[in-house]
Amino acid sequence: MEINTKIKYSADERLRITRKITLAGISVNIFLAIVKFLLGFFGRSSALMADACHSLTDLSSDLIIFFGVKFWAAPPDKNHPYGHQRLETVVTLIIATSLASIGIAIGYEAIEKIIKGEVSQPMPITLVGALLSIVCKEFVFRKMNAIGKKINSPAVIANSWDARSDAMSSIPVAIAIFVALLKPELAFIDSIGAIIVSVFIIYAAFSIAKPALSEVTERAASEDVLAQIEEIVRSVEGTKSVHAVRTRHMGGGIFVDLHVEVDAELNVKEGHEIASAVKRRLLQEGPDLIDVVVHIEPFEHETFQGNVI
Repeated sequence: MEINTKIKYSADERLRITRKITLAGISVNIFLAIVKFLLGFFGRSSALMADACHSLTDLSSDLIIFFGVKFWAAPPDKNHPYGHQRLETVVTLIIATSLASIGIAIGYEAIEKIIKGEVSQPMPITLVGALLSIVCKEFVFRKMNAIGKKINSPAVIANSWDARSDAMSSIPVAIAIFVALLKPELAFIDSIGAIIVSVFIIYAAFSIAKPALSEVTERAASEDVLAQIEEIVRSVEGTKSVHAVRTRHMGGGIFVDLHVEVDAELNVKEGHEIASAVKRRLLQEGPDLIDVVVHIEPFEHETFQGNVI
């Protein structure tokens, strides 16, 4: 049986780690947004200015997470008995929506410039801004993505891909500027670079929104996760069968409720002890489980074949 060996962090630890890496992202995005905008404006590069806008969307995402994590990391209360993790999903969707909006706006403006013939040759210094962006944002992506997976935070992982999309979008910007510098008659390619940036941004928005929408629509965990849950339950002494396993995602974790059949001759206390053992084992070894509800049923041999999943 494959046992989940990932370290499970407390809410306070996740809050501290999330804020630390997000603060680093904020610093990088402020620096890059200012540098790319100034170089793009004074260096006459639409593509680099579009890339600066992309960095601003990254900055807004960082700020949302930096201040929002305090709320979704809060423990359950009377009005939110299942906790506040759903706020993390909402933040993820806000990030995706803002990305898509910026991408569409950048693409529209670039196409309009090409149609109207409003093109200008970028200056050599703009190439430095694009290359600097690629290096810095790729570094941020790798660090942030690793930490997001480490603490199992969809919002941090989504934000890391936001950084990766910024790094990737800077590549066609650098190419477009380089070509425009070599061939002045092809200066319009700078606007084409801006269009390519917009496509990257929109694609990144879709990739971020897809898992968040699955969570909002209460999509169950994967077949692999369900199989792992059932295998763990069957390994607990006293269980005869497990069925009616239901799961739903909440933030970076999973809520589970299931039915376990035990010997019909056991008393209530003994059945409860088995249920507690099942819950304890699942929370210790299961795949990112937040809470487990175990329903105990008497094991009936003649209905065994029809009930087991």
